Amino acid sequence: MAEAKRQVVGQVGIDMVAGPTELVIIADSTARPGRVAVDMIAQAEHDEDATSWCVTTDPDLAESLPAALDEALARTPRAGIARTALERNGLIAMAGSMRDAIEVVNRRAPEHVQIAADGAERVATAIRNAGAIFLGDDTPEPVGDYMAGPSHVLPTGGTARYGSPLGVYDFIKRTSIVRYTPARLAREAAAIITLAEAEGLFAHAEAVRMRVGGAAGPRGSGAATD
Repeated sequence: MAEAKRQVVGQVGIDMVAGPTELVIIADSTARPGRVAVDMIAQAEHDEDATSWCVTTDPDLAESLPAALDEALARTPRAGIARTALERNGLIAMAGSMRDAIEVVNRRAPEHVQIAADGAERVATAIRNAGAIFLGDDTPEPVGDYMAGPSHVLPTGGTARYGSPLGVYDFIKRTSIVRYTPARLAREAAAIITLAEAEGLFAHAEAVRMRVGGAAGPRGSGAATD
């Protein structure tokens, strides 16, 4: 599907070219290692290029997660794919504070963020860059895949810095309509002329100057008028 979109982009509109799936879990001392491990694997089992991170403020959780991952991998039928994805793109990172953990998320701008931490709503208010945020220990990312409701066509590869989930607005074609009054054009003519001539587009400037009596802008008088 992604390759088909690449081949037609520019000829027709597309939503986005989505890359491999991504998850960053923010976890504190309230998070349960077994659940975090399964949640990481749930993302990693998509394909071998999937990204699955846990950023935690709790040293005990960071220390116990590798064993929890091994135990959970032993139970999953897609262990080969998930293990390869974790080896390639998995990460368990220690953050000195929740502020630092949030900064990791904002810099990474992942497709999914899962907050397994006390005060998940408060943490979420500081996250600027994410496709979807899942709040609390009882909201694993798969609820977004199958049931929760919001669009699950999400920006990947860091594009959450400027992109949003697919929505109705992506299918709406808009046209801008502009009308100036003579007074409005006269008020803004000097600025328009200055910018046009700075860009070397003198006919642009002239199109405005001739409508305001030839006196506006850097060149002053001398232009033809109506």
